[in-house]
Amino acid sequence: MEAKRYAEAEREYREAIRLFETLPDSVRTQLDEWNYGGYLRGEYYNLACAQSRLNKRRAAVASLAAYVDCGNCDYSWMIEDPDLDNIRSERGYAETVEKLVSRAISCGS
Repeated sequence: MEAKRYAEAEREYREAIRLFETLPDSVRTQLDEWNYGGYLRGEYYNLACAQSRLNKRRAAVASLAAYVDCGNCDYSWMIEDPDLDNIRSERGYAETVEKLVSRAISCGS
């Protein structure tokens, strides 16, 4: 039953990302401002969590990398989040965290 919920969540996050990308730039900019600079950040992060729980490790790392590429500077929860435990040893995860930590340092976090 739980896997079914994560699969449904994965579909919903993918759809939210797809729909966001079809919006006019002015609307996307406004949504980003209302969401402190990154509407897609939350969508990509939660997508990565759902994919990790579904054992879609490569996809989860790719979604997490997209989350980082959205300009995030906060990594404290990401390195502790049990939803991501399944991908911590996956290829690309360490590089993604390293990129985020470097960005956090430049952000002053």
